[in-house]
Amino acid sequence: MLGPRLAMRFLEDITRMAEGGVRSAEAAERVADDVAGIRRAVEGVQASTEKLPHTTAHMAEAFDRSNDELEALRRELRPMIREVQETSDSIQSLDEEISEVTEPLRPAAERMGRLAERVPGKTRPD
Repeated sequence: MLGPRLAMRFLEDITRMAEGGVRSAEAAERVADDVAGIRRAVEGVQASTEKLPHTTAHMAEAFDRSNDELEALRRELRPMIREVQETSDSIQSLDEEISEVTEPLRPAAERMGRLAERVPGKTRPD
């Protein structure tokens, strides 16, 4: 009886090994597909990064030009800004001087306005 039982186990073991071999082959196929996908992705990254040195050099040049242009604008605008500030100070000074002259006249002007409203006829401008 040991013979047929041993033969049966031997067949079962061989069957399991064959099934394992099939599963291993399927897994190897999936791994090969994954590796091929990774290879394509890496090639895409390499193709994209090959352009970077050229692109970054252009960006650096553009930044340098922008910085030069900004500095030129600063040099050009500084005197204008000073002029605007001086004009603003001058206008403020004039406003203060006009207020010094007109403020004391305000009560009299208000009285004259009330008096003009009482005069018959056209006393208000259109």
